[in-house]
Order: sequence, then structure tokens, then C-alpha cells
Amino acid sequence: MPSDSLEHTFDGTLVAGCDPSSKKLAVVVAHPDGRITTHVWQSTTKKWEPSSCLSVSRWISCEFGNMDHGVLWIEEPAMGASVRSSIVQAFVSGAAQSAFLALGWEIRLVNNMVWKKAVVGHGKAPKDDVATAVAEHWPEASRLTSSDGDLTDAAAILLHGRGPLPPAD
Repeated sequence: MPSDSLEHTFDGTLVAGCDPSSKKLAVVVAHPDGRITTHVWQSTTKKWEPSSCLSVSRWISCEFGNMDHGVLWIEEPAMGASVRSSIVQAFVSGAAQSAFLALGWEIRLVNNMVWKKAVVGHGKAPKDDVATAVAEHWPEASRLTSSDGDLTDAAAILLHGRGPLPPAD
């Protein structure tokens, strides 16, 4: 039966899920005390520029610099319909990984089909199915992320990272 609070399987370690895209970085953090925080970086430029890597890095330093470090599960860049968007997603992901590593976080990459299969039951799950699965397995996070599909994906990535999920009722 789903619980309204996430039971940690990392011995009190801070755990985060991260969904990078070509213009946005969505992060959900599960704190050892049971709090959940959501964090979003949004590109301010219409087109990716090299300075965006610096922007991502600075944002992470400011947003997470005073937080204990932990384990960050981040979705691997995926080849989408647009090669350009996929390349830029890889830039965002690389900048994020570097910045989190500099803060002492452990980075774990996960393929989108792997976390979707673990959380939803099939690897090509659309965002609606991901949202339903997050609501079933982690209602508290669902309430915080339901208005942003990328934050919902980040919560699902975190759920994958914390270990096997019980079967949905």
C-alpha cells in the first residue's frame, strides 16, 4: 500500500532525482528528515549558448551549495526527434553533473526506459502514466510536482533510485 512519506533506503542519505532537458533542469530532493523539495532551472535564452553551461552551474551552486550532499540520480541524455535538442540536453546534463560533483554529490546515470520500466511498468511510458505511478507510489511528491511534468519525471527518477517499488494495489 502506498505511503504518504518516502521511506529512505540510503541510510539517511540525501537522494535526488534529476530530469534534464534542452532548456530546463528539474530536480526533486528527498531529505533524510522526510521533507521533499523541488528545484527548477529554466534557460533564459531562446537558443542554447555556451554561457548557459555557466548559468546551470551557478544555479546549482546557489540552490544546492548549502545542502548536504547525497546521491543524484540523473536521466541520461536521450536521442529524441531533434538531434539539436538531444545535443543541448547532453550539454545541460554535463554541466549539471559537473556542478553536483563539485559539491560532493555522487552521480548515478539512468536510462529513461530503465527508470520508466521500474516505476511505471513499461519503458516507453508517456508523462500521464508517469504521473499516475508517482501518485500511487509517492502521493506527497505527486502533490508537489503534478503541475510540472519534468518535476514529476524527476520524482519518478528518484523513486527508481531508491530501490524496488512495491506492487501497486
